[in-house]
Formats: sequence, structure tokens, C-alpha cells
Amino acid sequence: MAAEVAKSASMIPNQPFRAFGLALFCACSTAYLIASSTSLELQSFKNLQIGIAAAYMLDIPARVGLFYQCLLWGGVVALGVLWLAPKIYSRLFYSIDSSRAFDATAFTLGTVQILSFLANPEYLFFLKYGWQLVLVALAAIFVADLAERWKFTTAQIKETAALLVLASIGVTLSVHWSLPLGIRSLPLHQLFWILFACIIILAALCFWRQKPCWRTFETAALSCAALALLPYLSLEIYLIASKRGFHALLPFTFFIMLVVITWGGIALLMRRNPPAGDAVSFRRRFELLYLPAVVVLSHLLSDYAITAKQPQELFELANPMNGVMRLFRFGEIPIVDNLSSHVLSELWTPILYALLNGYDGSLDVLAYNFLEPLVTNLCAYYVLRRLFNNGLFALAFLLLFPYPAVIPQAHFSVAIFSVFFLDLLWRQYSQRAIVWNVFWGLFLCAWRADIGAAHILAAAFIGLLCLLRNFELSRRFAMLHVRAALIVMLSLAGIISLVMLCVQGNLLDNLIMALSYFDSAQGYGTLVLHREK
Repeated sequence: MAAEVAKSASMIPNQPFRAFGLALFCACSTAYLIASSTSLELQSFKNLQIGIAAAYMLDIPARVGLFYQCLLWGGVVALGVLWLAPKIYSRLFYSIDSSRAFDATAFTLGTVQILSFLANPEYLFFLKYGWQLVLVALAAIFVADLAERWKFTTAQIKETAALLVLASIGVTLSVHWSLPLGIRSLPLHQLFWILFACIIILAALCFWRQKPCWRTFETAALSCAALALLPYLSLEIYLIASKRGFHALLPFTFFIMLVVITWGGIALLMRRNPPAGDAVSFRRRFELLYLPAVVVLSHLLSDYAITAKQPQELFELANPMNGVMRLFRFGEIPIVDNLSSHVLSELWTPILYALLNGYDGSLDVLAYNFLEPLVTNLCAYYVLRRLFNNGLFALAFLLLFPYPAVIPQAHFSVAIFSVFFLDLLWRQYSQRAIVWNVFWGLFLCAWRADIGAAHILAAAFIGLLCLLRNFELSRRFAMLHVRAALIVMLSLAGIISLVMLCVQGNLLDNLIMALSYFDSAQGYGTLVLHREK
């Protein structure tokens, strides 16, 4: 097989094609770059006035000199491309049809560039963005060429294209985010296509060998995709270190350290557990990993901020602030020492900030509130994917839906997963379904007590219906409940033992005190005042 590939590749330079399309496109693009770098205004030409009338009150010698300069350098570039193209094609493409398809695409774009310049020089769209269109065509032909060379399956073709796009997005956002990197920010649409070409070259280096090295390609692509998240992490680590009094390193230094750690971790993970190449495994990775990553990056790009806005309404704000103060100032553990409806659903972002940056009693703990809509978006994505069995539809819905305010907030959006857990309990009344529902109900009680209690009541009612439906199998179901109860009780005993090691005093007394002011975070202060009197 390798000998046939080498033989076919060696035949390409001897073919009669001369890459006129690519030469024409490069010549037009060179002329545009030269013309745009001068002080002459190309938009001074009128649409229907090509001739002496269009040159009224213009520097005609400079205009003519610019014309010959563009013609000269465009011709030089065209001749160079005609000489280099067969050599480049022999390394980049496997089949002659692929190289001719790319040449035809470039010829079409070059012709459109000339026509658009002559017809309407005020709008040089194809001259400005022609390189981007050629890169799109190059990516498509490159993926198709790899599929022909190595007999890729449909899943492998889709994953190659998806990884190329994700890698390009990752590198683009990491460079665009100028604050932690300390470089000048560039427009996203220009930067993406420039770096897209670099990613394609990287993929070509991975696939130039005698056999396809999927592990190397996926490792490199995922490493590039991970770069999109590292600028945010490097900035946050710098801010946390500054809060702790450590100012020796800059954000860019943290960024380089994160790059080394992330790339090394991805390389070790891919070396030990290379992903399967079948269609089912790819679809699961694509819809459960790649598309949610796009949701996270889109949210960070639009909502991330290093500061929080001052809230106008302070009454409801007192609930999470009291919970954070009681935890970090007085050492009262939520749910164990105090039980309120305002628990993890409103406290997890302030607690996360206080754990990382320290607590000083200010409103700085609200800086991580931008993470709450992220939970809502991820919940909406997974629910839509489960309902419609299509991850791309779920992603398009989240990005294009014009009324995102109708989606429930993170406080309540988590409860939608109870529908799927209860459905699992009804369809597959098994030990696994019972244990999952019990622990999900406990998590919901810790997240928000009212929706947790509702889930437990609904699960108990559905469990009773399942017992009535399968009454003739009562002995088997009795053993099933015994095993499930043992698993739950042992797990709870372990959790309670761990809490008792961390909490001073009697856990039972703390639980009774917590139940005494259930759902009364504001009234807790009143109870303390009455006791002191």
C-alpha cells in the first residue's frame, strides 16, 4: 500500500497541468496588497466612469505608476506560483483530481476578483476575503484527499474537519485575548483564517507519513483547541496570586506554564487512552465534548469580566451574602450547621471566589456570577440534545435563539434533569436507577431544598407505581430494594463520618438547630437576638 501511495504521489509533477488558476488568484491578491498599501484612494473611481473622466483632479502619473507596479509584481508572483505549484501539490495532495479541483477553485476566485474590481471598485469584498475563501476550499479538498489516501470512514472525515475548526478557534481566541498575552488584539474574522491555514499545515505534517498517525493529529488538534480557555485561566490565576500578595509573575508567564501543563497532560492522556475511530464513539465525543466546549467558549467570550457590576437591588442580595459570611466568618457549614432554601444554588459562585481569593466582607465575591448563565446554557444544551437527538441543533438553538431570557435561571434549570432520572426509574426499575435517583435527590436538596423535596416525593410515588405494576415479582424487587438501601446507607454513613471529622460538636444537635430555622435565613439573626436577650 505504501509503495502504491509513493508511486501515485511521484506521478503528480509529471502531469500537464500548470496551476493557472492559483497563479491568477495570487497575482490579483498581490495587486490588491500593493494598491491598498499606497495613499491613492481606489474608491475615487465612479462605477460607470472608466476613462479620462474618472481621473478628474487625480494624480494621473501616480495612478499609472501604480498600475504598472501592480502588473509587474503580480506577474512575478504568477510566474513563481507556476513554478512552485506542481512541487507543492505533489506534497500536499494525493490525487490529481484534488489538485485540479483546488486549481479550479482558485481560478474562479481570481476571475471574480477581476470582475468585482472592474465592475465596482468601491466594494472589494473578494479582493479582501479571497484568501479566506481559498483556505476554506483548501481545507475541504485536504480532508477529502486524506479520506481518499487512507480510506477514511465517514466518522473519521467528520472528526478531522471538526478538530481542524476547533483547533483554529482555540488558537484564534488565545491570540485575540490580548490582555493576558500582552499583544495587540486583531479582528477575529481575519485572525481565524490566518491561523486556520497554520492548523491545516500542522495537520499535513501529521499525515505526511506512510501511515495515518491519528493519535498525533488528535493530540495536536485538541492541544490547540485547549488554548482558547488558557488565557482566561492565566488571567484568573494572576488575579488570585495578586490577591494573595504574589506579584512576581505576569499573566503571560502563567499562560506559558498552563500551555506546557495542558499539552503534556493531553499528550499523556491520548497516549494511554486513544479514542476509538468508529462512528458511534465520534458522535458521542462530538456532542458530549466538542460542542459543549463551543458553548463554554462562546459564553466566556461574551460574558467574561474581571469585575462585577454593582447590583441595584440589595434585599435579595443579602441572602447569598449572609450565607458566605456565616461560612467564612463564623465557620457555619451550609446544610450541616444551617439549612435554608438559599444554599448551593446561590452560594456556589461566591464560595468559589472566596475559596480562591479570600473573604474580606466586600461585594468582590460577586465577581464570579458570570458563571451562573454558563450552567443554564449547558443544561439547556444537554436537554435539547436529549430531546431532539441532535447536538448541532442544540448548539444552533443556543447561539441563535432570540429570547434567551425565557430559559430558567441556573437556580431552577438544574431541576429539568429530574425528568430524565424519573424516566429512567420508570422504564428501567433497577438497582442502578434507584441509587441514581436517591443521590440526585440529595444533590437537589443541597442545591435548592424545594426542588429537592419535590424530586424525592415524585421518585417515591413513581417507585410505588413500579411496585404495583410488578407485584408478582415482589421477592426479586424486595432484594433489589435491600441492595439499593444498603448502598445508599453505606454512602450516607461515609459522608456523615467525614462531616463529623470536620465539624466540632454533635452532628445531631447541629441538624436539629438547622431544622429549627429551615427556610429562614433572614430570621436567623432575629433568633440569635432573642436568645441573647
